[in-house]
Amino acid sequence: MTTKQIKKVPITDLLGSLGFLPEHSQKNGNEFWYKSPMRKEKTPSFKVTVSKNTWYDFGAAAGGSVVDFVMAYKRCDVAEAFAIIKSKNITSVTPLLAAVPVVHNNHPVEIRSIKTLQNTVLVGFLKNRGLDIEIAKNYISEVYYRRNGRNYFTVGMMNDSNGYEIRTEKFKGCILSKDLTTIKSEFDTVSIFEGFIDFLSLLTIRKIDRLKSDIIILHSTSQINKAIAKISNSNYNKVYAFLDNDEAGGLAFTKLKNSKGIEVKDMRYLYDGYKDLNDHLLKKKQ
Repeated sequence: MTTKQIKKVPITDLLGSLGFLPEHSQKNGNEFWYKSPMRKEKTPSFKVTVSKNTWYDFGAAAGGSVVDFVMAYKRCDVAEAFAIIKSKNITSVTPLLAAVPVVHNNHPVEIRSIKTLQNTVLVGFLKNRGLDIEIAKNYISEVYYRRNGRNYFTVGMMNDSNGYEIRTEKFKGCILSKDLTTIKSEFDTVSIFEGFIDFLSLLTIRKIDRLKSDIIILHSTSQINKAIAKISNSNYNKVYAFLDNDEAGGLAFTKLKNSKGIEVKDMRYLYDGYKDLNDHLLKKKQ
């Protein structure tokens, strides 16, 4: 194979040769979504755009050509990537792809790019919330999107349905599908938060990169029943609830506490007298 031919090898075919098949497709088969080959995950976050023969891993905020994929997957240089592609007996997976379920996306919002946190405006917003930026980079990204012909950018955290929960100084919402965000590390305990700002506030207060528990972020107390169902279907020994000190937080905690088989510890004593963890962080800094 020539260099030109190698660069034109369909990423879908290469993935098929490695044993990876997509979970679903979008945009009339122009986009195929996979569970990332780079790590274990339950929700597909790895997209291949057929017309451009490119890939993008939303969980890693990285992407590129077929050669770039081999370099990332095998952790090798360009020459080794070329040799690996040449050595593969790549057979087209087109017949298999025809059976992949199509997900019709009728959302009026288009995500244009996901980037590592570095935009000075967005970094400034997070600093105003008192957050440690280096810790935040591990969990949230810059989200650039288009709605009704206009371009926007914000900070966001991916949820379990490949949507993004977004925040600005004056706006809190969701792009695409609304869902929980779960971060699993195979602990036997789980910590639950109302939003990612509160989650990052606790990490900032404790000056740590991660908690010694699994994480569930509601993004809205309206999703407490979904969180309870997820917890009930897991083998957690205890739930640590970091909810807000308001009526909505109180009602969510009561639902959680009254659920059968779930031992819940109310962590609001840590920020008693404050609205939430972020309010506690900001007042503490002052």
